[in-house]
Amino acid sequence: MTGRQFSAEEGYEYGLISKLSDNPMADAEELAHTIASKSPDAIAATKYLFKKTWKADTWKALRWERWVQARLLGRKNQMIAMKNGMAKGKDPKPFVDRKSFR
Repeated sequence: MTGRQFSAEEGYEYGLISKLSDNPMADAEELAHTIASKSPDAIAATKYLFKKTWKADTWKALRWERWVQARLLGRKNQMIAMKNGMAKGKDPKPFVDRKSFR
C-alpha cells in the first residue's frame, strides 16, 4: 500500500514468497519435471479446480472438488499413478493422453 520496495528476503519473511533460491532456473526446471511426471489428468483437474474455485465459497469449492475427484478416481491414469508411486525408483509406466474436464 505504501509502494515501498523490499528485498526477496523481506518478502519471504512476510509470507509473500514461498521459496528463496540461489539458482531459481534450476529449481523451476526441477519443479516442472516433477509436475510433468505426474498424471496429466490430475494436473488438468488441479488447473480446472483452481479456475472454478478461485472466488467460490468453501461449500461450492468442495462440491467442485468432489465432482472432479469422481471423474479421476478409478480411471486409467489414476491407476498408473498409483502403480508408479508404489514402484519407487523403477521405470515409471507412461500415462495415456489426458481427458478433458469440461
